[in-house]
Amino acid sequence: MLSGMESLPQQIVKRTMGGLSSREQLGAGIMHKKGVREDTFDRTFAIFALVYVARGRGVYTDHRGVSYDLKRGTVFQRFPGVPHSTLLDPESDWMEFFIDMGPFLSGALLESRFIREDRPVLSLKPENRLETRFYHYYRSLKECPERDLNRMVPEVLTLVNHIYALASEDHDATGEREMVDSARNYFFGNCEKRINIEEFCRERGWGYEGFRKIFKKHTALSPGQFIIQRRIDRACEWLLASELSVREIGDRLGYPSPYEFSHQFKKITGSSPREYRKSQL
Repeated sequence: MLSGMESLPQQIVKRTMGGLSSREQLGAGIMHKKGVREDTFDRTFAIFALVYVARGRGVYTDHRGVSYDLKRGTVFQRFPGVPHSTLLDPESDWMEFFIDMGPFLSGALLESRFIREDRPVLSLKPENRLETRFYHYYRSLKECPERDLNRMVPEVLTLVNHIYALASEDHDATGEREMVDSARNYFFGNCEKRINIEEFCRERGWGYEGFRKIFKKHTALSPGQFIIQRRIDRACEWLLASELSVREIGDRLGYPSPYEFSHQFKKITGSSPREYRKSQL
């Protein structure tokens, strides 16, 4: 615990970005909850929040009924519209740092998997430096001139990214991350080919079913879905940066017919290849 932090009062700052009716905001704070037992019970919130436990014990239960122990060094997240519960040990003198953000920013981060709804609780090694970073962000947000408020967005993204990186270091101690990164790089570089995933695993001495589970845990996509997504990404690049016809692009990506290429492209992007090219140029 940071020196003098125990004596800090409840401190919360909320800053709205945009006009009077804007729902987009940034928030941060430090909260003490001594004697509190039921912090949140089966409740939903309109905004995203990330909470770092600086002191205390408790239990987080997600919308599926899965429970996670909370203690110093644990981070839990509140996702917009997703119910959850947090029950605290009233004798543990709970103290937390939190940051939150409005629905549009958090929605984009969820869509891009910058933040992960499938990992509502993250375990970190407790460290005073992280508590210092939370406190400095809180002070910066509180003192930021109105004209510079939009510049706080990169700061909160940097902090959230740092937290996820710390969690991944611990979460991936068994080498899972190296396996997934190796596969992703190969799939990305060879998405124009038809990849036999079972053979890909066999060549590397990986069990196929185990690899599929690990890959999906880290990316939220099966290996096959990931390859399809990268293939469609490549198609988008060619549609925008080349004069290749839709048939030629489908052929290069290994589709048996222009119809099958167009059908999968529209399923992923919501528009046909020709519509996509026309709308982007």
